[in-house]
Amino acid sequence: MITATITNHMTSLDWIVVAVWVLGTSLFGYYFAKYVKTAKDYLVAGRKLKWWQIGIAQAADSVDAGDFIAIAGMAYLKGFTGLGYIWIGMAFGTYILARYLAPMLYRSGVVTNAEFLELRFSPSMRKASALIQILYRFIAMALVGYALATMFRVVMGVEMTYGILISMCITILYVFASGQLGVVMAAIPQVGLMLVVSGIIFYSVFADIGGLNGFNSHLPEYGDMLRLTYYTEDGLNNSLYLVGLILVLFTYPLVNQTVAQRIVSAANESDARKGSMVSLLPWFIVTGVAILAGVVGTVLVPDLSPESRNDLYPLYMVEYLPTGVLGLGVAALVVGSMSTGAGIGTAISGLLSNDVFKIMGNQKYTEAQQLRWTRVFSTAAIVLGSILSSQVANFGGMVPFYVTFSGTFVLPLTVPYLAAAFFPQASRHSALASLIAGCALGLVLFNAEDYLPIYMTQPQCRPLWVLGMALVVMVIWSLVENSIKGRIPKNQLASRFNAFDFGKNMEPEEVRKMMESGDLEEWHGKQNVEYETLGLKGSAPWYTRPGFYEILSIVAMVALMIWLW
Repeated sequence: MITATITNHMTSLDWIVVAVWVLGTSLFGYYFAKYVKTAKDYLVAGRKLKWWQIGIAQAADSVDAGDFIAIAGMAYLKGFTGLGYIWIGMAFGTYILARYLAPMLYRSGVVTNAEFLELRFSPSMRKASALIQILYRFIAMALVGYALATMFRVVMGVEMTYGILISMCITILYVFASGQLGVVMAAIPQVGLMLVVSGIIFYSVFADIGGLNGFNSHLPEYGDMLRLTYYTEDGLNNSLYLVGLILVLFTYPLVNQTVAQRIVSAANESDARKGSMVSLLPWFIVTGVAILAGVVGTVLVPDLSPESRNDLYPLYMVEYLPTGVLGLGVAALVVGSMSTGAGIGTAISGLLSNDVFKIMGNQKYTEAQQLRWTRVFSTAAIVLGSILSSQVANFGGMVPFYVTFSGTFVLPLTVPYLAAAFFPQASRHSALASLIAGCALGLVLFNAEDYLPIYMTQPQCRPLWVLGMALVVMVIWSLVENSIKGRIPKNQLASRFNAFDFGKNMEPEEVRKMMESGDLEEWHGKQNVEYETLGLKGSAPWYTRPGFYEILSIVAMVALMIWLW
């Protein structure tokens, strides 16, 4: 049984290891700052990223200290229900992104996904999307700061407030210097380190439990924890509870500007799509290890309260990582969080400079001034997000905090992006109407726990109602607006943006040139030439096509759901 005193467990060697990794990673990212000459370089890396860079960077953005700490803590309480939330939600969201949204985002040549919504719907939708996403990224930054502070408290005995301050300062120094290309390149050693530390923790935990035989011997103690529908709350259906959780994470890759920023920075569309799918592999490994470690923790550390469950992973670090290796574990969480925080900072910076204040491309500002503003916005985003970290504990922990805000206020933003791909009949103003309706219902349910049934107000159930409201309003508004004004004319770009009109790969510069000349018929004609880039046919070997890996991931997820449901 593991017990640990909340004090400083770090030796001089551990501190040296942390310093070397943090400083080395920062310098590696800073090296690429020489390629950052303009605000666009800072935000989209000159549109030169390859698929493997995108995949690693997205994995580094997704996996930080919060995903080690929060996921292990979630599994300690909720078992494999956390696996359904983490794996299934992210897998299906990423598939929709890579298969349908990435081509539209990339070919439109936008800097942010909010800018894309202006092309498809309206300028007001662009502003609304940017503001919702800024709130979303603040929530993510708060979780990064809180997770690092938790690790600092358990491993080093540092008070939470000081831990948040330390994590904020480290991230600011990192993001201010490097920009998008530096963040992406520095993610390469970061992801490698996170995988190594995950492997050490996984091996140590299962060695302590007695390996596979020992794990099986404790199956009666785990009981139904190894089922996806294990956990629920009084008055709720287990499956309904799980579906609500899945919806919350399903929205993550679809509306997340941090993810979109990688796509629009790609060297070509194929790199954008393949990179998105490749990012799932490190995510599955790290989060899968955290889930299993959390379940095993109910045997190894049986006395953790629900409030202290997030201490589990740091306790593992203290227990299993020897001198020097403990520093490596701390470094893994720190540099992983630096990468995520940097991605959040540059994403918010892009939204503020490109969509809210529209500094980018504004001739009132020189290139140097535009770059300076993007860096200022990044810094402000990290500071404000870190301040929000102090509120995480008031919501019962990291996962409840994320689910509460994302499922209530962010999920409705998924509908306009899905409509852009699958609902060509969506009218120009239906997106904003659906977003307002979904968020309004979410706000009502957020404040009506004492008046409405639990299956409507519980945080894991709100996503079902909020998403349903946004979808219904989108359809009804479109029918009414189209009957009054008619559908969007075919000579306007908005009518061309849907997944079924997209075929031949085109560079964003080519699309932009056609947009400026108004020659949309030529553009549309080229789109329907072939579907090689969608992985449906073509001369490329089957194992190199994005479609193959997308189908493989869907089959794997469906099999997992059937097996563990």
